[in-house]
Amino acid sequence: MVEAWWGDDRLVGRSDPHSNVAAADHTILAPGDGLGIEAKRVHPFPIDEAMAAGLDGPWVAATYAGRMAEQLPADEAGDPIFDLILLGMGGDGHILSVFPHGPALEAGAPLALEVPAPTHVEPRVPRVTINPRLVTAARAVLVMCADAGKAERVAEVLEGPADRGRLPAQLARGANATWILDVATASELRHGTATGRERHAGRAGLDRA
Repeated sequence: MVEAWWGDDRLVGRSDPHSNVAAADHTILAPGDGLGIEAKRVHPFPIDEAMAAGLDGPWVAATYAGRMAEQLPADEAGDPIFDLILLGMGGDGHILSVFPHGPALEAGAPLALEVPAPTHVEPRVPRVTINPRLVTAARAVLVMCADAGKAERVAEVLEGPADRGRLPAQLARGANATWILDVATASELRHGTATGRERHAGRAGLDRA
């Protein structure tokens, strides 16, 4: 049995092309062609609910955090544990909607929170994201990145000095994480291999960077 949750999304309706759920609706959740996950086991951020009721991003984040806390197993600190978190990485080194030096990285940030519209990446719309500490708590994390333009940043994230504030993707550099890169994206790694055997460390929310 698979339960699908979202790591982040843009504060737009499910039918909007900028919605992460819209992308999944046409791929892994597509009837007949997808993974066959029952609709009741798909848990997007309640953005459409909020829009219909005139509610805002903080309500979306707080409601989602409550649902995660109610339905998912938790660690000793009470944080939800995912079996698998699937991530991408942005060109600035962000994962989820956790941008460099953003509010999601602050001590005491909630399980889910609204993120102001970024000014350095598109689309420039407000977002909601889970707290990145859930990445380190997950049983496994899979980072997929196939973009030659990100090769230098990938090397910096995986082989550079630790600086999670500037490079949030380093949160997926632990023993629970596997990175899947194509040859071009791995080309700047000093210790990587063209066959992708280089494995860096964590498991399942869905994310599109």
